[in-house]
Amino acid sequence: TPDDILLRKEIDAMAAANPNFKVFYTVDRPTDDWTQGVGFINEDMISEHLPAASEDSFIGMCGPPAMIEFACLPNLKKVGFAEKNYVCF
Repeated sequence: TPDDILLRKEIDAMAAANPNFKVFYTVDRPTDDWTQGVGFINEDMISEHLPAASEDSFIGMCGPPAMIEFACLPNLKKVGFAEKNYVCF
């Protein structure tokens, strides 16, 4: 749920203070007023909401290990992200 997002206030504050810092949250159980991602992360979601893969792009992600291993990482690789351009925490 949106309430389960770790450090959301701090991440949102960094995004507000830095124009190059973009945030896109995805949850599996949204609230009625949720406006960001819902469901299993896939290639289309990454292409639509994250910056294009480049030497200057960086993706930080956290979540359940199965989501990272079976959804995030394979789809980041599909759209061209190198391992040095993302981190899981």
